[in-house]
Amino acid sequence: MKKQSFFKNLSSKFVVILFSGALLLSCSKDDGNEGGVNHQNFKTTYFDVTNGNFNERPLPSSNSSDLMIASITGNQTVLAGGTNIIHVAAGENAKEIIVGVKDQQGYYTIPMNNQTANRGGAALAEGDIRMLVSQQLENSFTLAIGVSDGQGNFGPFEFMEINLLEAGTGKLQVSLSWDQPNDVDLHVTEPNGTRIYYANPYSFNGGALDIDSNAGCGIDNINNENITYADDPNVVIENGEYLVEVHLWSNCSVPDNTSYSVVAHYDGHLIQPTSGTNPFYGTFVPSDGGGAFKTAMKFNIGSSAAKGADASAYFINTPKAVKFEFDKNNKVFENFGVKKE
Repeated sequence: MKKQSFFKNLSSKFVVILFSGALLLSCSKDDGNEGGVNHQNFKTTYFDVTNGNFNERPLPSSNSSDLMIASITGNQTVLAGGTNIIHVAAGENAKEIIVGVKDQQGYYTIPMNNQTANRGGAALAEGDIRMLVSQQLENSFTLAIGVSDGQGNFGPFEFMEINLLEAGTGKLQVSLSWDQPNDVDLHVTEPNGTRIYYANPYSFNGGALDIDSNAGCGIDNINNENITYADDPNVVIENGEYLVEVHLWSNCSVPDNTSYSVVAHYDGHLIQPTSGTNPFYGTFVPSDGGGAFKTAMKFNIGSSAAKGADASAYFINTPKAVKFEFDKNNKVFENFGVKKE
């Protein structure tokens, strides 16, 4: 029977990220601001980059027109507390990606791949920003992405507006994000053996699948699934081991590989898994459609997750589906969220 897409708990908070790409020069803050920004504060306020090195200084100013970004692609929808793999291609002299927040101190550098890809006769360096959006995101901001040659030269930045809309999550949240218009499913098995997924979206304990995207290849381009345990005295976060799996239910005739990521939060923090990694990154090939499940991680919840625990002390008052919109006239973003041919 064909799956039906549904969205529950409309009182939940949804974060929508609107990407409007404009080719602008970087505007850094003056060095006269008070000290450098703390990394923990930055990633709590905005985002973390799991494959990046954090620098406390303001964004560097552009000083080279030879370091140009050719394209930026990624998932059009992300959960706050979830991940987005943003792919950047630039001229072959680019050695690192720079990503930060316009007019704020702090930015990440991410190495470009050593190999280059030839597209349309031009050699390009490529790299991925593995962005983890803060689960505690409260305000809109402007994302800045540029490239550097690693020798003190920086190209012009592309700016994207990240706008926050009201939407919900819980004390325990597991989120899946992927980058193709196909049907990927998130499964979480509780310690008692109950599996939460599209055919069983609610558990007796109160766990709920509140986003089921692209169900039955009815493409909504949200490309996220989310399982949460609400901040409610009647919800039980059972002690014991949880299993998180991902399944390519159908490839929906997509010819390319599918990159996906899974992240799990408990009590406002990333959970330390007992196996796998958090966040977890993986790839499906088209032939995986309808095939075996892939285990992302296992983790244990201890006695601190007792029923009726006071939720007021937790920072998770905001979930979140997230939509990326951008200027379609800007060629840098023309394939953002678009199925590759």
